[in-house]
Amino acid sequence: MSGGPAGPTPDFPVSPNHIAALASLIWETEGRPLGRDREFWLQAEALLRAHGPEGGVVALDEV
Repeated sequence: MSGGPAGPTPDFPVSPNHIAALASLIWETEGRPLGRDREFWLQAEALLRAHGPEGGVVALDEV
């Protein structure tokens, strides 16, 4: 198990394309601020990992 800003995450692959898509949505939701790309990437990765390998829908109120 690896630790990140959101705590431990399961060890299963998360597609970089899925992370990028969700990170972009988070960036848009936050008003497109500059310089926070790593923060949004890590947040998106943590959300996707929290939903397990089967995926599922990440609700906008979780973003």
